Amino acid sequence: MPRLDEEAKGVDKEIYQVGSDIFSQSRAKSGETIYLRMELITEKNKPYIDQYIEQVRHYSVAGGNHRPGLLSYITRFIEPVGQDSYAFTAEAFPQLTWYEKNQGKSRPIDFIREASGYSEEELLAFVNRMGKNGFHSKNKDRTDLHGTIDGAACLCTSIGSFFVYASKDPHFSIQNTQLSNEEVTLKKFISQYANMLACVGSTYSDECCTSRGIFRNPVTAIENTYKGVAIVLLGFSGAVAHRFLNRKTAFIRPVGRMPSVLCAALKENEFTVAGFSDTAARKEAESKNAFFEYHPFTIQLKALDRVFKESQRSDDEIAQDRVIAEKHKSSGRNICYAFFKAAVCSSIVATSAYVYCNSTRRFH
Repeated sequence: MPRLDEEAKGVDKEIYQVGSDIFSQSRAKSGETIYLRMELITEKNKPYIDQYIEQVRHYSVAGGNHRPGLLSYITRFIEPVGQDSYAFTAEAFPQLTWYEKNQGKSRPIDFIREASGYSEEELLAFVNRMGKNGFHSKNKDRTDLHGTIDGAACLCTSIGSFFVYASKDPHFSIQNTQLSNEEVTLKKFISQYANMLACVGSTYSDECCTSRGIFRNPVTAIENTYKGVAIVLLGFSGAVAHRFLNRKTAFIRPVGRMPSVLCAALKENEFTVAGFSDTAARKEAESKNAFFEYHPFTIQLKALDRVFKESQRSDDEIAQDRVIAEKHKSSGRNICYAFFKAAVCSSIVATSAYVYCNSTRRFH
């Protein structure tokens, strides 16, 4: 397998297999190069995968079980305090306590500092960065950082399935992270998983192909970079099943934002939803709370392969295709115009001949 160079200008569009693991490159919707890995889950790498899922759902990161974690909690109390500057405001501090539902008590701001693992200065800098990127209480349209991990509860890590993920670094591997029994803090989590962008679990059997539990690393969501990775990840998984395993369809049960993401990427007749027409499925998917758990998407794998190929193309390639398409369109218009002009001229000549002929008969 050729070395994947971070500084490479182009994207390597091939899919490589090394042992039971599969690699490729693509681009995020926002243009950055991303590195894709599909690892067969074994007894050796399963602990590392399970740890990542457990830590992302820890209360010091994004939370889980309908309880928001530290990231989404503190966002509620971040406010502008000057031009391009954000912080916990003085008015927010009386409210800024962490309520532990199970313990039935609230904890002060000191607990938030402890859970973050940051020093006072580091926490203020992190809060300011969140605010600058739109994660503050005044931005009602901000991404729900707790909602970014909805799929974590559904991701299957059984041995024999695949863990599919996208990262910023071609050399990052989930198995190169460190296993630890220490209490998770936000700072430790960011340090260990800063390169992880998104992941999903995929299963391939003789009966069917499925992808479950897709979610984005909530910390990388704060950066407002590497956008639109989820559909690339599903495209990659589908492309592998289509090209190497000769499968035809995949079943996906999307929830939250994923139904609308799938509908936006797929064309009519490329997928069906049990119990829905194409129009009805697309309309239902517009809801932020769309729930297709009991109405799975049956997706043509050649469609996901198409989605993956399109994600690998550069802006220049897309621009060139638009120029070519416009030339074909213009050429088509010219052909139509020439045909129309010829038809009109022929009609005029024929009409003139008919009139002349009739006029001649009258004079005779």
